[in-house]
Amino acid sequence: MARPAPHDIDGDWLPGTTRYPVELVPSGGFDPARVETWPRIDGRLEGVEGRLLYMPRAASGRR
Repeated sequence: MARPAPHDIDGDWLPGTTRYPVELVPSGGFDPARVETWPRIDGRLEGVEGRLLYMPRAASGRR
């Protein structure tokens, strides 16, 4: 699974062939209980069983 850098990501940062969700490797100061330590990413982040997962924002007009 791809593990991109988890900080201040914006725009198109993953190739179109990426399979989602993408597991991110959180920084050393990451605390799931403190939202201010979560990466700032355009998309959705979820903490699942100790892992940090990323899903891109849905395209507008998508059904």
